[in-house]
Amino acid sequence: MTVFLTVACCVICAFGLNALYKHTNHFCNQFVDVRKYWRADGVPCDLQIVNVGSSHPKYAFDHGVTGLRGANLAVGPQTFEYDFAILRKNIDHLSPGAVVVFPICLLSFFLFRQRDRFFHLKYYTFLQPEDIVGYSRKERLWELVFPLFRHPRRLRYLFCDVPKDESLDLTENPMKTEAELEKDADFWIWCWNKQFGIDIPSLEISDKNRQDIRKNILMMKEMADYCRDRGLRPVIAVLPVTRQLSSRLSEDFLKTHCYPYIDEAAQDGTPVLDYLADERFLSPEWYINSFFFNKRGRERFTKTFIDDLKNINQI
Repeated sequence: MTVFLTVACCVICAFGLNALYKHTNHFCNQFVDVRKYWRADGVPCDLQIVNVGSSHPKYAFDHGVTGLRGANLAVGPQTFEYDFAILRKNIDHLSPGAVVVFPICLLSFFLFRQRDRFFHLKYYTFLQPEDIVGYSRKERLWELVFPLFRHPRRLRYLFCDVPKDESLDLTENPMKTEAELEKDADFWIWCWNKQFGIDIPSLEISDKNRQDIRKNILMMKEMADYCRDRGLRPVIAVLPVTRQLSSRLSEDFLKTHCYPYIDEAAQDGTPVLDYLADERFLSPEWYINSFFFNKRGRERFTKTFIDDLKNINQI
């Protein structure tokens, strides 16, 4: 009986600790961008404009300041493949003739699918199994329902948690010096070189890069056709970054490995609005680092973007 009680207490304790872990910031921060999909009213109806996209557009659009019914559907980090899945999921929320923005951030075309399973887990919480790459009931059970059983070392976050992700609320750039911004720009270049297996200063790319680029171009064209077939207006937006980060990409690199892919994706008549080197958005005062807009920058950029859409009669 004593052994039974001991085992029972251990089991109860394990389930209790697992439940507590799922309330930590370390666990909850994984789902900051997808919580809007958990609520019945998380994505409004009769939307006039939406954007999909990854981390960069997550920080770039605030449709609430425009007077239009809009929604930022971006989830970071995210590939075009999941952009399309999220667009299909929310298609019934769009009004006839609504604008669908496909944001292009630096090197968007270089990654077709994430290999690390961690990046797929958040989609288990709101997408259908057929839209999740490599869907597995076992993975859902152990990573989302009982994560502490699979990763017992995460028990430490019950005692020393990470900060809550409140980056979308920042109105200033915490990086105050030129040295900090330059270091952050170098960090992003290092991350992309490592992630994509490239050397950005050079113009050499691998066969894997070429395959992913081709798949992403076709994916973007398919998304645009999907929208047009339903009476919607697809638009491509090349998003801005700080002067510190944009200076890391040479004109030759952009002409060889960025703009040709955008041009091909847009060749069926999808309008392209390009802000990458826009002087209005190069200052770090509008960002939280060298890459992502802060709240003030996000509001400023979205208002400008909507005005530009009106100027080309897209809204």
